[in-house]
Amino acid sequence: MINASEIIGKQVINNRNQITSYTVCELIYQRKDLKVIALRLNTTKRSKIKSFLPFKKIIDINQRGVMIHQVEEIVKLEQVPKLEKIYKGYKNLIGFEVYNSSMDLLGVLKDYQLDLKSGEILNFVISEGFFSDITTGYSILPALHTIDYSEGIILLNDSEEQLIFSSTGGLKKLLGIEDRI
Repeated sequence: MINASEIIGKQVINNRNQITSYTVCELIYQRKDLKVIALRLNTTKRSKIKSFLPFKKIIDINQRGVMIHQVEEIVKLEQVPKLEKIYKGYKNLIGFEVYNSSMDLLGVLKDYQLDLKSGEILNFVISEGFFSDITTGYSILPALHTIDYSEGIILLNDSEEQLIFSSTGGLKKLLGIEDRI
């Protein structure tokens, strides 16, 4: 499992350990399956054409970068009609506000975690505000396929809201301070 934010900015490297002129600038996901299907790439070469790396072409993602077999696996949008259709209606998940059924703001989506092999989005990382993030850390919400992600917000019913849990700890965990009742 890896956070989407850890992939952004990574170099694309071919299987001969050669760094290419491409870096990852965005992850493109498919709403229906909540699955990352491609990485949008920036290049150091001056080009207005958008380049994409299909997720299934990735060998590995590690400290050095995103490993691929060869640069020819990088495609232009018009070469993959399915990707072109998804990209035209694409909306980045980062920044979505999370509300409960009473329309109380629970937090803002700061990141998401995905499976490296399949590209499936597993969890959402939620910020509940600066002070809360520092003291108790971010909260985690398992990815839910029942939510309409096209609206720019995530609206949770009562049972879905119960699935949110604190995982990252923050200062309380670092200092060994537990909540006392």
